Amino acid sequence: MHGRVKVRTTAEQDEIKRKERAEKVKLYKAGMSLAFDMREKGDKNEKGLAVSAKLLAPNPDIYTLWNIRREIILHLKTLKSDDEFSQVMEDELRLTEICLKNQPKSYGTWHHRCWVLDNMTNPPWKTELALCDKYLSYDERNFHCWDYRRFVVKRSGVSAEEELKFTDDKIAENFSNYSAWHLRSNLLPQVYPDPNGLKPIEDNQHKHELELVASAAFTDPYDQSAWFYQRWLLGRHTPELRITHVIATKKVVCLSFNRSVSPTSPDIMVKAYGENAWKTVDGEISSYVWKRTFADATSVSEVAKVPVELVVGGDVRQSASLAVDGEQACYWEQPVFEASFSPGVTEVLRNVLDSCQTLLELEPDTKWPLLTSVSLMQAIDRKKYKAEVLKYLDLLAKIDHLRTNYYSDLKSRCIMEHQLEEWNVGNDFCLVNTALTALYHSQYLLPARRVDLRQNSLTRSLPRLASLQFCQVLILDENNLQNLEGFPSLPNLQTLSVKKNQLCLPENIEPYITLCSALTNVYIDDNPLSATHEYCNGGFVKIPK
Repeated sequence: MHGRVKVRTTAEQDEIKRKERAEKVKLYKAGMSLAFDMREKGDKNEKGLAVSAKLLAPNPDIYTLWNIRREIILHLKTLKSDDEFSQVMEDELRLTEICLKNQPKSYGTWHHRCWVLDNMTNPPWKTELALCDKYLSYDERNFHCWDYRRFVVKRSGVSAEEELKFTDDKIAENFSNYSAWHLRSNLLPQVYPDPNGLKPIEDNQHKHELELVASAAFTDPYDQSAWFYQRWLLGRHTPELRITHVIATKKVVCLSFNRSVSPTSPDIMVKAYGENAWKTVDGEISSYVWKRTFADATSVSEVAKVPVELVVGGDVRQSASLAVDGEQACYWEQPVFEASFSPGVTEVLRNVLDSCQTLLELEPDTKWPLLTSVSLMQAIDRKKYKAEVLKYLDLLAKIDHLRTNYYSDLKSRCIMEHQLEEWNVGNDFCLVNTALTALYHSQYLLPARRVDLRQNSLTRSLPRLASLQFCQVLILDENNLQNLEGFPSLPNLQTLSVKKNQLCLPENIEPYITLCSALTNVYIDDNPLSATHEYCNGGFVKIPK
């Protein structure tokens, strides 16, 4: 037994740890009590800084203690000379470094360091950039440090060109650095803006970025960072705000936009016949469709004499002249969803698509090449690749089943865009049995008189029907509707068909009759009806007026 080290039992070790934790808790409670007592008494001095520093070093996430320190420091600023106060701030920087060693992702610590630098006379910005480099070398995905670096770059005046070179280095070190790709996407439009304002960045740099990210993506097909960046490069640029449709009668004028806009926006104004305020048709603060009613119009031709003007920032950006068509005056623009790329960029896109196809031949169920192929096909030629895009989206819904609804909505958007591009405004709008789960771009249906959306699954899209302000016949048969919650006010709707759904009538019909003042006919299944309805053969309900 002599000369052997005594090994403590598990019970003894647990008891020692319990006593150590109890002692730490005791000291922590005593320190917190002292810090709060001093704050309550108004003791703002170095002792208060020392007390909070001991508590923060091992546990920097106590926000209140950082607030107490800032209160003390601002008080000391009025008592100390400039040199003495500079020393206090230097001590704060050292304290935050100690805290960051224990907890590199402490919100409170990074925030306090920003506050210290903002209150220093001559902040050491180069040192702070070096600090960012150090912590990003430890963990390249420490988003707290990335946020702090953006703060330092902005305050110190580092150019966007220099930061772009920094992302070059970080991406070269590791293609999987998502934060570096994200920062790059923010910097490129500043350094290489598209002179025509049609794309995020200018053409030559766009080609370079596509080639760069293609190398990264195919180095590791299962890493999502580069694929995300590539989808950003292929994304659609936010279009210039435009009025796409205007329909006016002698009582009302409705207009739709290509983006959701608030009528109360101080920078955006629409001038048209009448002086009443614009309102959104769905009652939301911002909407794709506005309307205005007026009582002083004598005829449609009188309303059409006044062009509709879109004023942005005080400048007239668009002037739409209305053409009289029977009892309405109209203006409309054909929607365009096609991406616009130069021949050089398109050639790069074709090469990337070929690489994706080669990869899919080797691994046909790889998510990111499939999803990127969808974006590439839509960017190169949407009409040519329509069938392939829909096929790939169906495949993605199967292999990435946790995001099935996402792919179903993407497919719905694609189908809707193709249909709108082919639709003649004077005809009925029909999308029957196309597996729609969402109703995208519904603002373009403003002029539609008859809309047939049977045999889909539009349970989440009833509020989007608010754009159908001039629709007279709406067919929603076989859409898995369990209720009509969110059904909008459609003043011109005369006939509504909701057959072969899962509605519990009449409770789910009656509340919406008042929303549609012109509604006279509702087609339903054979269900018990209230005395307010007149039942006819075939599930037809006539609503007495």
